[in-house]
Amino acid sequence: MKMVNRQGENIFLTGEVNLDNLSDFCRDLKTELKVNDVVSISFDSLDSKGSAILPLLIFLRRQERELSATVTFKGCSTKVHEMASLAGLSEELGV
Repeated sequence: MKMVNRQGENIFLTGEVNLDNLSDFCRDLKTELKVNDVVSISFDSLDSKGSAILPLLIFLRRQERELSATVTFKGCSTKVHEMASLAGLSEELGV
């Protein structure tokens, strides 16, 4: 099963992100994001073990800046919003 699936201007993340497979998600996302990309990333089918989703979100924002892309997040759970807020990252991450 593919963890990162791009369909047009949408990227769907599926499965569970944890510290063991975080680098796999980042590697797959890096191949899908392009220079000047405009993309929406869906978290609807993504489960997070612990706080592993926070480094994933930070990685995506860094890629967005490096590629001069526009990335929006869809389907972030209340848990993700709360973790980002507690970490002081909700404004920077836009979640």
